[in-house]
Amino acid sequence: MVNTGCLLCHGGQDFEVGKPGGGIGIALPMKQLREQEAAAIVSKIAILLILWFLGIVSLIVGAWIISRQVSVRQGMLQKLQRSEKRKSAILDTALDAIITIDQKDLILEFNPAAEKIFGYAREEVIGKKMAELIVPESLRQQHYEGLQRHLLTSETTIIGTRIETTAMRSDGAKFPIELTITRIDQEDAPLFTAYLRDITINRQMAQQLLHQASHDYLTSLLNRHSFEQSLQRLLDNMSPGSQHCLMVTTHP
Repeated sequence: MVNTGCLLCHGGQDFEVGKPGGGIGIALPMKQLREQEAAAIVSKIAILLILWFLGIVSLIVGAWIISRQVSVRQGMLQKLQRSEKRKSAILDTALDAIITIDQKDLILEFNPAAEKIFGYAREEVIGKKMAELIVPESLRQQHYEGLQRHLLTSETTIIGTRIETTAMRSDGAKFPIELTITRIDQEDAPLFTAYLRDITINRQMAQQLLHQASHDYLTSLLNRHSFEQSLQRLLDNMSPGSQHCLMVTTHP
């Protein structure tokens, strides 16, 4: 600070008493600090470049992985679509009725042949109980008991075998069918697919052939072979004391 004595030498330099009159210069060694600062900047830049490079590589790898996943998913989707097309083609062109139900007896699949045989449209039956639609009332309890027994114990007498039974059309008419049931295991609960064939014509033809084999073509009476079989059964089943008669007619 400027005092009165300072003005003896610096009187002509516009100094004022009580105010700052100058300062002291200080020289600091900055070389080492500058080198440290430069090294820190270079280190930070290197770290940022490495992080940037890793980020670019991660993006490229991530994009490749996503592309692979999308490609695999598209491939699986295409396979699924082809499988569904094959399944639909089989269901649509099958001559036998194909019906799939779940463990609650609810219909999941009903192909065109089933529509034709039973007289229901697919939209009418999906989600409804199969037994109430196509199983005669006299057989429903047996059907439900068999389904529950199989679900609880895995015991069955008809799955994987071919049997003949009776079914019911939409108008209530009963008719004979040939039935095969397969089980489809899934993670949550099994499904059951039934393959049904209307054998009404087969039964009629069998009865006709049986009648032709056992009856005379002209008179429609039992032929000799059938007569002898009936007579033998009668003789085999005769009880003590029973009486029978045989009438024979001749033509002159």
